[in-house]
Amino acid sequence: MNKLAWSGAGVLLILFLLVFVLAKMSVSRLVDFNSMGLEVENTSDARIHAGTIKVRSKDFPDLGIFDLTWSWCPGFSPLRWCTQLKGNAISLDGKVGYRLSNEVDILDMQIDLDSLSKLGMASMLFDVSLNGELSSLRIKDFGCPLRNATNIAAQLQLSNILMVGQPLQDIDLIVSQDGENYLVNLMSAQLQGEMVLDSRMNYTAEGEMEPPDALAGMMAGLARPIGQGRYAWEIQGQVPC
Repeated sequence: MNKLAWSGAGVLLILFLLVFVLAKMSVSRLVDFNSMGLEVENTSDARIHAGTIKVRSKDFPDLGIFDLTWSWCPGFSPLRWCTQLKGNAISLDGKVGYRLSNEVDILDMQIDLDSLSKLGMASMLFDVSLNGELSSLRIKDFGCPLRNATNIAAQLQLSNILMVGQPLQDIDLIVSQDGENYLVNLMSAQLQGEMVLDSRMNYTAEGEMEPPDALAGMMAGLARPIGQGRYAWEIQGQVPC
C-alpha cells in the first residue's frame, strides 16, 4: 500500500475514533442545561448517542417532571436524534437535528399538551388543549423559539376549549410560513379565521364566530354582529416570549 493510501486510512481511523469518543461522551459535558432553564437528574449514564434524563423547567414549573429520551437516528443528516419527552402534562415524539450554524431543526414532532395554562399562555377566562403534528421548524433564537424561526409547518387541533367556563367545539389549525410571517388558519363549525404572526411576535387576526348562546351577550360587546347569530372579530397584539 502506498503512502497516500496509508495516510487516507489513518485519517479515516482518526475520524472514526473521534466520532466514537464523542458518541460515548456524557451529554452533561456538552450541554449546559442550567443556561437553558432546565433542572436535570440522572445524567451520569446519558450519552451523546442515546440516553434518558429527568427534566424540570424553571420557567414552567407547572409542567412538572418529565422524561427526556433520545437516540441517534441520522438519516440524511449525521446530527439528528429521535427524541421523546413524556410527562403528566405534555408529550412530544419526533426528530431533533443540530446544524453547524447553531440552529436546531424540529421534524415530524407529535405534540400532546393537556393545557396551555401550563405554558403560561392561557388565562382565567380561557384554556385549551393542543395536539397534532409539527412537521418542520428551524429554531434560531433559543430564548424565544418562534422568533425568527423558519420552515414552520404544522397541523394542530385545539380541543377541550373553555371560554369563560363555556365549552367550544374543537378548532383545526393549519400553520405555514410566507416569507418572515407565519400564517395560521383556524377552522371549526363555530369559528373561522386567519392569524398573521411576524418574526418579532406581533400578530393580527380576524374572522367570524357563531358563539354558544351563553356567550352571545359577551360577543356583542367584543365583536361586530353580522346576522344569523354570527359575529366578525378582529384582534392584534404580541406573543410573549
